[in-house]
Amino acid sequence: RKEVGVERVSLHGLDDAAVETLVAAVARHELDEALVALAHAIRRETEGNPFFIGEVIRHLAELGALFEEGGRWTYRGEIAALGIPEGVREVIGRRLGRLSEATNRVLGLAAVIGRQFDVALLAAIAEVSEDAVLDALDEATAAALVSEVRGSPEQFTFRHALIRTTLYDELSAPRRARLHQRVGEALEDLVRATPGARIEELAFHWL
Repeated sequence: RKEVGVERVSLHGLDDAAVETLVAAVARHELDEALVALAHAIRRETEGNPFFIGEVIRHLAELGALFEEGGRWTYRGEIAALGIPEGVREVIGRRLGRLSEATNRVLGLAAVIGRQFDVALLAAIAEVSEDAVLDALDEATAAALVSEVRGSPEQFTFRHALIRTTLYDELSAPRRARLHQRVGEALEDLVRATPGARIEELAFHWL
């Protein structure tokens, strides 16, 4: 980065059309309606990350949800119900493993809040100062696991839905339920002065 004339390029995920092209290249034929829908679902699930896309396609084939029939590939099932491929879990797990224990704890709590979360609510359920939460989020941001939400001060989001899902799935069902209760209670305290605010989030966590 210190060299003259060097520019850092920020890479973004593939869009729907590019993922369609990638799936068509794997299938080696034009996509029918079911495979187009699958390509779009994969793009949403992976945020267009090419490695994650490849792992999800391989995972679907191994499960038998993506299979060849009459010389053409076809798909049956719900992608959301198939879980995260082991290869993706391993990659995300290695990235999380390089973080401090405190940062992993904060990220686990953030995963319960949702894909997007705010510092005040996270600090309330973590029972630490907002500065401590920001320190953890700085470390996670440097590792490209979370990022700030543009135009929304003190709002962060997981860089990929699969990162949040991996963290969430590591929690047992009873632990998740208790944490959702804690988030609901903390959220009620935060919006007590403005009844009706963030009602969808409250309903989600109490459900």
